[in-house]
Amino acid sequence: MTRTLGIWTSADGQLMLRIDWEQGATNLSVFATSTRSGHESPAFYLPLNGLPCPVHCQLKPDIELKGTLWFKALSGHLGKGCVWADIYSTNAPTRLHPRRFEGALLECFLGEVPEPVEPVEPPYLPDKSYQGPEDASAEALPPGQNLFPYMYLRHWPALDSAALAKDFIVMPSGFISQSPFIGELARCKSQGQRAAMTRLAERYLQTDQSASPPTAPLQLAWERYLALLLVPGFSTQTLAPLTLELTEGRSQAPILLPAALFPLPQQTASPPEAPGQLAPYAIGELQMLRQRLIGYELGDIARVQSLMPGERQHLAQSQGDSQLRFAHSQQQSHSETQNSADEDWLNSQLHQQRTVMEKLCTDDYQNLSTHYGPPTEATLNGTVSHKTQAGDNPASKDRTQMARHLLDKSQSLLANSQQQQSGQQQLSHQQQLAKSRFDNSASNEPRIGVYRWLNRRFEAFVVHYGNRLMFECLLPKPAAVYIRQQRRLCGQALAEPQPLASFGINDWSGLDSQLARTLAVRYQALDIAPCPAPRVQSLGLRAGEQRALAIPPGYQVSAVALNTLGGEGRLLAGDQQLSGQQQLRGTALFGEEQSLALCAEATGTDFLAAVKVSCEPSATLLEQWQQDCYQRLQAAYQRQAERYYRQQTPAMDAQPRESLRQVERHYLKAGAKQLLLARQQQDAPAWLSRPRLEQFFDDAIEWPEMSYRFFSEDDTELPCLDSQADPLFSAFLQAASTRLLLPVRPDREKALLYYLQSGAPWPLDNSLCPVHLANAPLVHQLQALPANAAQHLVGEPWTELVPTHQQVLDTSTALPWQVRHD
Repeated sequence: MTRTLGIWTSADGQLMLRIDWEQGATNLSVFATSTRSGHESPAFYLPLNGLPCPVHCQLKPDIELKGTLWFKALSGHLGKGCVWADIYSTNAPTRLHPRRFEGALLECFLGEVPEPVEPVEPPYLPDKSYQGPEDASAEALPPGQNLFPYMYLRHWPALDSAALAKDFIVMPSGFISQSPFIGELARCKSQGQRAAMTRLAERYLQTDQSASPPTAPLQLAWERYLALLLVPGFSTQTLAPLTLELTEGRSQAPILLPAALFPLPQQTASPPEAPGQLAPYAIGELQMLRQRLIGYELGDIARVQSLMPGERQHLAQSQGDSQLRFAHSQQQSHSETQNSADEDWLNSQLHQQRTVMEKLCTDDYQNLSTHYGPPTEATLNGTVSHKTQAGDNPASKDRTQMARHLLDKSQSLLANSQQQQSGQQQLSHQQQLAKSRFDNSASNEPRIGVYRWLNRRFEAFVVHYGNRLMFECLLPKPAAVYIRQQRRLCGQALAEPQPLASFGINDWSGLDSQLARTLAVRYQALDIAPCPAPRVQSLGLRAGEQRALAIPPGYQVSAVALNTLGGEGRLLAGDQQLSGQQQLRGTALFGEEQSLALCAEATGTDFLAAVKVSCEPSATLLEQWQQDCYQRLQAAYQRQAERYYRQQTPAMDAQPRESLRQVERHYLKAGAKQLLLARQQQDAPAWLSRPRLEQFFDDAIEWPEMSYRFFSEDDTELPCLDSQADPLFSAFLQAASTRLLLPVRPDREKALLYYLQSGAPWPLDNSLCPVHLANAPLVHQLQALPANAAQHLVGEPWTELVPTHQQVLDTSTALPWQVRHD
């Protein structure tokens, strides 16, 4: 007998899952149906022993469903439990807009269900029930080469009240009304009085409880335990025995803090929180992909060698490898020196006279007279003679001075340049020559040789290395502190340029003339053309005159004004008529973009029409100007941003990339610690100082395994500053936000969760740490993970073929003339 246990419908109403069960069966039948078309998938059989059931089907017209289903029993009973799902559906043609669901689909109460006869060894899937093989050990792993590690992240399911009572130590709810101390704490918590709760706990711890009325031992233990939590560091040596007393007989079950008291109310005078977000994100499973060589096999056909009867062939194959190495170094120095002296003999005329090969030329004018006639005439009378004589010989004391002066002057006009070039060129060449001879001279039959590529066969497998709780940290402006320190160190006062989006300009359509001028001044964009302005053209027409007025390219006629003299007449402008002192305005009336036809008509010949045509830019011309202006403003902003970020890191080009990664990790770690310190309890004792907290963070988080990614304001790719800059460091400088994934050490997971809720670090062992109600599902899932940290194989190995450049003669078969596809 088959009955339907329930039907689950997706949030958008397009997908429906029906779960059926046949009496006595060891699995459930799950059917997926499209509500739009009514198309139903084949049945997926879900085992009742907790093994996962992969789901993959396509429903008409356009739904594709993928994921995993599994049945999780409650309290160890096979007949009671719920169906859990981790599925998502997409549009089948485009695979866009995925819709994911993760959680419980349906609660099932089946009664007594027989055990499966032959349980099948499950393949490994990242689900919530599989705990890994019990005898997994590092020695059982096959040898292989590590390829790359990766982290699989998965979230944790919700937890019901039955699981809370079964797997956690819960305070009886009656203690709130029975205990005056706990009841008063609950009242202060409901009123948001955190300081009153702390004072009440201090008074309780300082009072001798032996003088109070007799109290049940369990209630007294809970009272002292809650009071010690409210006053951190009061008596750490007493907290451990109380924890063991409350967990007696259930040492693996953590204490669940009552929701009526924890988490504590927010403080009234708490400082503003640090910018950013920090919260548990997922449970990461560290996997390593490994491979090992298991053999070789023949691949596709590489070439075919054929011989005719009686033919003989000689084949030579040459393979060469050349490498050219060239090193060049250049050194160049430039200097210029100019000296001056005040001696009278260091003038230009004296230098000319004291040059060794210098000559002196003079001109003698005889009876030279000038007569001016009319304003444009002049007459010269007389003779001119040229005389050349040797200059004075330089004195002996002037020889060194002359040489020094000439040398100094030559240095003032010439630049001394020294250039050293050294080059080293190395050429290495290797050549392999293979000669083959094919002889079919003694045969009367043709022969064919088939050569195939040789492939290597590898066995690939995944090894599970361990589990980690991952925290997600979102930081705005991750490089802000670094840039501020660099500016202070280098004495720079350059302001960071703001993007166009900060002025409300997300695309070119938001630009106008006034805003473009303002942004051009801000970004120093000197190549921006002014916005096209309206234009006006005027002309005069006589009676009977016709003219085609040319319109500027990209403009259209918006108005025509007429002024007439000398009688009655009219003007035809396009398809409009004007007369007298008339003006028509509007692109709907005209709108001509190339030329405007004008014609003046009048009864008399003395008619004169003065026409003024107004033109305004067309929508196409304005859009072209906006697009060009937007592109130039973006380019100007990019230049300013590159200059700004380059000046923040003047010496980064000379540093290796490892140093840049250290800089990034240092400031990202500092930003994450600021978020952690913002959760600190403000009324904490003096011993809980910042160095102690930072030591707690260093012990709890595996900072070297931190992963991060940078994002821009509009989720676009962050550009590299220049061709020589490091791309990742450039993204770090320009990023508007970053996302960090921080792995937590397995022995400090509950302690860090407790700190985020309470603001105080847990002083004892991680196993004794209590749990807040909000973190109960996460802690429950962490405790369900395998306790052993040994490496074990994940799933089944698979084989991969890797081609090589080698060829092998296939002697087993002849050329496959026909390929069959079964």
